This record gives sequence, C-alpha cells and structure tokens, in this order.
Amino acid sequence: MIIATGGGVVTREENIALMRENGTVVWLNRPLEAIIACVQQDNRPKLAGNKEERMRTLYAQRKALYTRAAHIVFDNSAPPEQAAKALADTLR
Repeated sequence: MIIATGGGVVTREENIALMRENGTVVWLNRPLEAIIACVQQDNRPKLAGNKEERMRTLYAQRKALYTRAAHIVFDNSAPPEQAAKALADTLR
C-alpha cells in the first residue's frame, strides 16, 4: 500500500512516529526549483502571496523533518518513468 501525504504532515512529531512505525517512509526528494516550476498556486492557501518565496520558506522549515521522517531519501529528479523504475529497484 502507498500513502501519499501532504508536505506538512512532518510538522507534527506524532505523525513522523506513526509513519515510521507503520511502514517504509520514502521521501521523493526533488530539486526545489523543479517543484516551484510545476506547483500550481490556485488552491494552496500556504502559498498565498509570493509562491516562490513561500515555497522556499516552507522547504527550509521542513527539510530536516522530511529527512528525519524518511527511511529512504529518493532522488526524484529523473523523468517520471525512469524515476519510477529506479524507485521500484530501490525498494526491492
């Protein structure tokens, strides 16, 4: 089973503990510039105002939390099909 969480799930210590205790946590880590380029601001209240500035701030606040939560930090900078294959190989 795969559970995709929102980026803020790691801001609560109890969430990190629950995730780590109940499965393998994989952080699909992409370069911040790539994330900024593809994220739509339309329905994201945390990104109100200057989207790029808000994303940089949130990423800086959460990066250490993502790292602490993850059993595996996966470099997700490849094209989707290539990244999916590499992740599947990593998880085997």
